[in-house]
Amino acid sequence: MKPNVIRPIAICVFRHDGRILAAEGYDPIKEQAFYRLIGSQSFGQLNLIPMSKPPTVIDEI
Repeated sequence: MKPNVIRPIAICVFRHDGRILAAEGYDPIKEQAFYRLIGSQSFGQLNLIPMSKPPTVIDEI
């Protein structure tokens, strides 16, 4: 990635039976696993998602 470039991401939490969908990664410096919510946005992609009702915000990160 180029320095000083803003990289937007789109994150959606998928929740089912008290669990969430996340990608597992590994930090070799800390020698431990971490979990990140998944999402991305392509260059030129608009952030317009047709919805039948407004989304529910549970918590802002």
